[in-house]
Amino acid sequence: MESSPHWITLKGMIHSIIYMLKRLPFRMHMLGEKHRKVREEVLRRVKPTPEEDRRIEEVVQELMERIERAKELLQLPWEIRAELVGSIAKGTHLKDPDIDIFLLFPRGVGVETLHTVGLKLCLEVLPQGQKLYTQHPYIHGEFMGFEVDLVPCFEMKKGEEIGSMVDRTPLHTRFVKEHLDESGKDEVRLLKAFLKGIKAYGAEEAVKGMSGYLAELFIIKFSNFEKTLHELSRIRPHTKLTLGGREAAVAVRRKYTDDDPLIFIDPVDPSRNVASALSAENLLYVKKAACCYLRAPSLSFFFPRRISEIDGAKDIVWEKVQAILGSGGGILLLTVDLPPVQADIYTSQTRRFLKRAVETFEREGFRKIKSGFYIYSPPRVGPFPAPRIKEHIESERVELVMLFIFPQYRKGERKLHLGPPVHVKARAEDFRRKWEGREEALSRIFIRDGRLALYIRRRIREPHQMLPVVLKALPSHLKKAYESRITISVNRGIDIERYWEALYLALSGRELWELDEDTG
Repeated sequence: MESSPHWITLKGMIHSIIYMLKRLPFRMHMLGEKHRKVREEVLRRVKPTPEEDRRIEEVVQELMERIERAKELLQLPWEIRAELVGSIAKGTHLKDPDIDIFLLFPRGVGVETLHTVGLKLCLEVLPQGQKLYTQHPYIHGEFMGFEVDLVPCFEMKKGEEIGSMVDRTPLHTRFVKEHLDESGKDEVRLLKAFLKGIKAYGAEEAVKGMSGYLAELFIIKFSNFEKTLHELSRIRPHTKLTLGGREAAVAVRRKYTDDDPLIFIDPVDPSRNVASALSAENLLYVKKAACCYLRAPSLSFFFPRRISEIDGAKDIVWEKVQAILGSGGGILLLTVDLPPVQADIYTSQTRRFLKRAVETFEREGFRKIKSGFYIYSPPRVGPFPAPRIKEHIESERVELVMLFIFPQYRKGERKLHLGPPVHVKARAEDFRRKWEGREEALSRIFIRDGRLALYIRRRIREPHQMLPVVLKALPSHLKKAYESRITISVNRGIDIERYWEALYLALSGRELWELDEDTG
């Protein structure tokens, strides 16, 4: 008697399941071994050596002594305390860290006095420093080979009403130092390096990613790098996280709605969401990266390959561009040239412009549009998706590059124009009077799905013809910045030799960590 085909299939499935179960311990062992090797290599590359840490301590000590001498020189009437904050103070810094020192003024000092006297004191320490602004002005400069921020602020205690995010920073530093053990510091370093590698590190407007403090809170909550990625890999939008405590629980119930993509209550100030800067797009992007890393750990997540190092990448771009143009598609490229000081301001606004442009194109019937936003900055090390950029933005000039790829670039002359339902007589009559006999009408009025309709002459047949409409809707200050600096290139007019890296990212659809894979 012959075996049933269904029985053969079932028997084969059982054998496959048994085989996979036998292999599972080996698979888990190999994956664990790969995680271990990646961890060791990443820490070897990003963790400062004991010699480098001693050098950092010497520079910090010299800055502290300069601050004391400046205080004596200015003979200030208040007790002003200098405190090292940030990643160096917490022991979670990577190689070549910035040095952040806050000058804590008593709360009785007025805001105007804090700003004027605080800046004067900072400039005594860093005479060549540059004045910058957040919620308080501060001085940024270079000292003995390190980038340094000197920030005047008010001294706060936990539980007091906090005036600004800047005033809160020393409390963050103290909290992390109290709750993060020695082993946790390396776990934070791994998470920071991962976020830097995928370009999702930084709460700045140009990045909209995860801050260093948020990374530290994740490790405090979930204990290590892999567990944190596991949680991120299954995180849902509008998830609410806390480190416990009655105040945080009350804040979650009363204050926070589903407006923010992720909510992590600040243990120092329960009225604040530490993850408020993280965009919905970047939350999903980090989730995807975490999933991919847990399945196949690789150094490419931490140190992504440069596009210029990929064999044959430029040839692939030329072939794909020719294929798009040959099939009736098209490419529209816009560039905005800006000085670095304006780049952070205009990056987020340019992202909104990109979204608005795509919506405008779609309203005119252009479908399945691929779009991309990249930043070029000297030295030419290639573009990176703008929401995930920080370190390559500080340079002599910055180019914001917007790409739009259309499967169909030129529309036909005729466009279907739908009118009101036939049974709405008054509106139907108005429609007939408006369109009968008009030069733009290319057909008689007919009925389509219960509505009046006709074909009219399409005024806009190619996407670049719509750009004046999109630019006109920009805020006045952005319009002014764009008018003198925007360059528009279409199809064969695009300088592929100059922008081939951006085209490669847009056309390949690959993430940064996937650039090590076969490019064929």
